[in-house]
Amino acid sequence: MPTCIAALLVVTTGAFAHDLTGSLPDVSTALAQLSLGSELVTGPTVAPHWSAELLYDGTMVGTNFSRSPGHFYYDRPGERYRIRYLAKTDMYRPNSTQQWDQLCNNHSGTSLTIGSGSNGACVHMGGSYSDLFLWLAYSEKIGQKVLGGRQCDEWSKEVSMGPAGVIKLSTCLDMQGLPLELNTFFSGKFSGNTTYSFFHHNVNDPGDARFTPSFACEHYPPPPCQSQGIATLDVFRIWGPPEPLELDSRNTGDVLGDVSFVCTQGDSSFYKSKMITHWSVRVDTAFGQYALCNYNGTANHCDGQVKRVGRRSSQMSGGGPVMGQCSSNGDVGSQYSFPRQAKCFDGQQLGRDCAWSSAEPLRTVHARCVMEERGLLDACAREFGHAPFLESARIWEAAFASDDPKLGGCPDADREGTEDVAGVLVV
Repeated sequence: MPTCIAALLVVTTGAFAHDLTGSLPDVSTALAQLSLGSELVTGPTVAPHWSAELLYDGTMVGTNFSRSPGHFYYDRPGERYRIRYLAKTDMYRPNSTQQWDQLCNNHSGTSLTIGSGSNGACVHMGGSYSDLFLWLAYSEKIGQKVLGGRQCDEWSKEVSMGPAGVIKLSTCLDMQGLPLELNTFFSGKFSGNTTYSFFHHNVNDPGDARFTPSFACEHYPPPPCQSQGIATLDVFRIWGPPEPLELDSRNTGDVLGDVSFVCTQGDSSFYKSKMITHWSVRVDTAFGQYALCNYNGTANHCDGQVKRVGRRSSQMSGGGPVMGQCSSNGDVGSQYSFPRQAKCFDGQQLGRDCAWSSAEPLRTVHARCVMEERGLLDACAREFGHAPFLESARIWEAAFASDDPKLGGCPDADREGTEDVAGVLVV
């Protein structure tokens, strides 16, 4: 899992990218290599502790977050920081907002809370602590400018993530070592940029109360939903060889859930060369919190609760509490996690000994047929910002209902020749 600096990428990308944390570039690892190398440490350091109001603006994979207000708390001697803001985006509906709260410290790593109070959901991301401004030690001064009437020095550092691309970080420090802004620019698959603008600084120690875990994290994990018995789910997964055709430790979505995933990716061209499989699976409906399932280099692995099938609203953006764990999620669809630890094996009874069984792949089609040839991406563009994406869902359903193109159907896919996607999480 990402450490504190890399986790900043998660909180700045907004809800949609949270599925991708296992594939996000690990900035901390790259910076650790710098510290072991021969680069001279010539850059500045920020003030040891401070807090400030903030405004967050960002664009990543086609999704915009604008003028999102919040607060930032920083304590370098105590090795902890916190970012809280009310994320504003038009991804599913105009002017929608959602509370985001990222806490990072040297005791428990990083946690991310979506929502607030008893309606919030905590995602423990783990990792070790790395100072958010560690990269400044290896930065170079690139100029000066005035922000909010205050002069500051601009410092920048470009960090290579190898095949994942490049991240360029920059900040502008005033004479007290207080950042007036923090910028990140991403190239590669996760292309985009983010800006935190800081103002109304306070140079006093923020104090322990500012770093108290959220209600959701103090009460993690949330209890399972009230069981409605055993149900058969129809779920979908975008994938490609050499990944095996299985649901073990993988994330999926229902029709609206997977459509919402595709439609909110901005540039969905990455997925057009993949395949999509329609699955039928029996589950215990006492759903737990959605688990993040990623390829760890050797196998798929789920982080979080792994004793139950997990459920959430698509991209954590529905109207239901606790990320839609116990909601129908008819506004944006549902996404599900299937930890291998919760799978039924011989001799086990579904609902008593295990949480899911009888997973059967019904049809597999090429994603390009659904996205391009049947016009899903065009429908996504028309419906973006106006969930539920019903036109897009109809195209998706028709693609799997038959193989007749006159009825909107797609032919069965041939697995041969599909590109290698090892290590990439798709939902």
